[in-house]
Amino acid sequence: MTIIGVSFLGQTVSQTNRLRDLNATLADLERQISSGKKFDTLAGFGGVTAQNVQRVRMDRNRVQTYLDNITTVNNRINAMNQAMTAARKSVGQVIDGLVTALHDSSEDVGTLSTLARNALKFVQDLANLNVGGRYLFAGSDTTSAPFIDDAQLNANYQAEVASWLNGTNTTAQFSANVDAFSATALGFNPALSTSGAVAARIDESTEVDYTVKADRDGFQELVRALGLMANLKVPDPNVDVPTTAELDDMLNRVLTIARAGVAQIDQAATDLGTKYNFIDAVMQSHQQDAATLDNLISDTENTDMTDAIAKIQSLQTQLQSSYEVTNIISRLSLVNFL
Repeated sequence: MTIIGVSFLGQTVSQTNRLRDLNATLADLERQISSGKKFDTLAGFGGVTAQNVQRVRMDRNRVQTYLDNITTVNNRINAMNQAMTAARKSVGQVIDGLVTALHDSSEDVGTLSTLARNALKFVQDLANLNVGGRYLFAGSDTTSAPFIDDAQLNANYQAEVASWLNGTNTTAQFSANVDAFSATALGFNPALSTSGAVAARIDESTEVDYTVKADRDGFQELVRALGLMANLKVPDPNVDVPTTAELDDMLNRVLTIARAGVAQIDQAATDLGTKYNFIDAVMQSHQQDAATLDNLISDTENTDMTDAIAKIQSLQTQLQSSYEVTNIISRLSLVNFL
């Protein structure tokens, strides 16, 4: 009787433990299928594997940070290039009109002044391009509008035109004074002079400067030329001192300044394009790294669904058999034993 009792108790305990282990394994497999992950925490991987998993995750996060930075800076560069292209096109219309006026006659000056006034407002708006709360042509002082004082710009030009018309200033003096206008005199924000560069970290050891400021890089010369053309007037031969030839000299001066501004805008756009291509190449490298790390993370952390389902089916079969064994053991008695 004692031997039978001990044997029965041992079988019962053993079978209970086996059922508990099988159910625990089944529950874990069901969790893996539900979550898609082998373990809920890093600790589940244990030791060196957990450290490796953590390192891979950190590497992936770092690559994603660079990719996010690149996406942001590429969007800004695209917006800046589009703005510069639009500014160039707008000024190009004025340049074409100037060439025609100088070739034919000075009678189109009034029309050109109106065209220049509209182009000036457009270029000023482009200089104040704001994306995501940042003025893109303001350098590091991204919260300050680059162009702030259209009234100051026009007042300065109107004073110069008046002095030219009444003979106070010669054509040469008029031209020299226009060339000497500072960025502030042209209506730009004084803060631009102390605003620094803007750069983006795109790699562990690479930072790209993509600064284009409105008080240089072509914008200032475009505003200088358009401001002059917008305020220039045809001298009245009965009242004013300048001759038609001197008016042509000033139209040529507008043309020269405008072309210089366009050349600077083109150079700034070319430089940005070169930087964009470099950044894009780095982005492709990061994307390849990200894909490799994602695969590594997937292989290490993610559940193999096919394998998990097969194991569940096998466990269910084992559980069914174990329950049947348990049922048989529970019916054992001395009568059955004998």
